[in-house]
Amino acid sequence: MRRIDFVLAYFHRFPSDHSLLASVMRQSLRLGRYESICQLVNLRKDLQLNPDAYTYNAHISALSKLGQLTEAREVFEEAIQSGNGSIYVYNTMLDAYARMGDVAHAKEIWNKIAAGSLEPTSVSYVGLMRAWSCQGNLTKVRQVLQELESKGLEPMPHAFTILFDCVTKMSTKV
Repeated sequence: MRRIDFVLAYFHRFPSDHSLLASVMRQSLRLGRYESICQLVNLRKDLQLNPDAYTYNAHISALSKLGQLTEAREVFEEAIQSGNGSIYVYNTMLDAYARMGDVAHAKEIWNKIAAGSLEPTSVSYVGLMRAWSCQGNLTKVRQVLQELESKGLEPMPHAFTILFDCVTKMSTKV
């Protein structure tokens, strides 16, 4: 039995502790055990532990990696309604849509960030770049990168990987 399976099997025997739940969720994410995250969320509900932004973020991430975007969006909306709509939760939902090449929904999340009191981070910009890159729109990818830099944010190395991927997609279409 793997350690994470052991922890999940006996989690209910531990005292109900939010930090323990977050720790197990973090390890499950690190190990790619997305189904485990969903199990932990159900267990959290059974133990009547209130979710925080990290719990919502992990749940959205797990659901999106399992291809369950509708469910991920429901969790996202719940996070916002509960007051846990941090920039990290928005970025995770934005990235989920971006990885699927769903520019319309990625832009919708981007617009919610811009309309709210949240300040986009480098991760926000990279998510939007990824959405445009999946569609092979090099012009939009470059515009987002330029906007990121004009805001005084440091581009993550991954931003350039996305840019190069888009250039590669464009060159294979010719």
